[in-house]
Amino acid sequence: MIPKKFKKIKSLVLLAGPGSGSKLFQSFIDGHNQILMTPGYILMYFYPHWNKHLKFYDKWSKIIDHFLKLHPSIIDTKKMKGGDYLYNLGKSKKKSIKIEKKLFIKNLKFYLEDEEINSKNFFLAIHLSYANCLGENLKQKKILVYHMHVCWYLKDFYNDFQNAKSITMLRELKSNIPKRIPTLEKPNETHLNKTDSIFFRTRSYKNVLFEDLFTLDYLKNFKNKKHKVIKHEDLLSRKKEIMKNFCSYTSLSYSSYMLKSTINNLDWNYEHKKNVKLKDGVAKHILYYNKNDFMSYELYWLNNLTNKFNRKYSYKTNESNFSLINTLISFFLIFLPSKREILLFYDYCSYKFWLDYMKELYREIFKIKLKKYEKNAFYHHKWSNKNYPFRLINFLILKVKDEKFFIWKILYILLKLLIFASIPFAIFLEYILRVYICLITYFKNIFGLRFFPKKL
Repeated sequence: MIPKKFKKIKSLVLLAGPGSGSKLFQSFIDGHNQILMTPGYILMYFYPHWNKHLKFYDKWSKIIDHFLKLHPSIIDTKKMKGGDYLYNLGKSKKKSIKIEKKLFIKNLKFYLEDEEINSKNFFLAIHLSYANCLGENLKQKKILVYHMHVCWYLKDFYNDFQNAKSITMLRELKSNIPKRIPTLEKPNETHLNKTDSIFFRTRSYKNVLFEDLFTLDYLKNFKNKKHKVIKHEDLLSRKKEIMKNFCSYTSLSYSSYMLKSTINNLDWNYEHKKNVKLKDGVAKHILYYNKNDFMSYELYWLNNLTNKFNRKYSYKTNESNFSLINTLISFFLIFLPSKREILLFYDYCSYKFWLDYMKELYREIFKIKLKKYEKNAFYHHKWSNKNYPFRLINFLILKVKDEKFFIWKILYILLKLLIFASIPFAIFLEYILRVYICLITYFKNIFGLRFFPKKL
């Protein structure tokens, strides 16, 4: 059974929000003897999986078996790799985290015995079992920290842990937008076949803006909860103060080891580009942005939309006077295409783009082993991947392997040509959605409907 102490344990949810650095921040609180936590965001899709699959079983043994198929990285972080870099740990950058599967299952069954089947009990049992496998002292644990990463499953978590607090990462948005686009596209290149990852580039700009402009406002749905934010830039300039404030916020003891970046007490090695300069593990470039990444009018309306955000969190606005005239001008400028949107359209019109896509399609049919779109939650639960025909494509992928029936290859080619032909329409649709997102934010600013939690 789950000890009564843990049924009432305090909890905190960690979110990336309109910024970056949630993985970095988690690496600083790693190893704290009072924190109950699994590494990275292995359990990010716990609640979607519970609601879609696990809650329908009538026995814990069936739930455990299905859970381990959905989350194999809880046992071995080299399996179903994510973007939290749990497979290149340590000074050698070759270590990962592996626990004994039989012991983990034994622990789960012990904690779940005679417990009611619900998401809270299973979530607690996973954390207790994992900590037990690592030999951690459960008597010292005071708080459960859950790296949910995205905010869209908060309602389920708050239903289970009603005393939960939150921490959301921030970053200056003009710096964040162009740098976040590649980090959004990298998982696509990892998990998708090349022709699909090419199509997904049409969504990146709008999706980054949606995250940057909507995630803090989403927390307004839970105004009765305690929310704090951390500026990623503050991890560069005042890390020690931030970590002490975190300990005060969560009633934990502070230690200087919280200034070191680790995962399960192994050095955490985020894969920065070679030209990125670090200071105490934090990238220096988060302080800067390049004007050449934007159109001049795009910067104008972006500065207007983020003016209140910048003032609240002490970012430079680059505009000394946001008058009524500026606000009116920004309304019309929002309708002009951004630099990213223009470049996407020009790329599609180029001969090279067409040639590259057809080469990749040829390779997928005749040269390489196609990636299957099955087990990973990336294909079915990631918010930015909605409304894409993964199941249809996966059905054809499984059929394409059968050399006897060439018709499946033809159908696969026809579908991918149809997707290719739809790219300009997708670019236009994403532009419309981006304008809609910006207009909502525009009017929220005017009527004072934004939500800005206090800094940690």
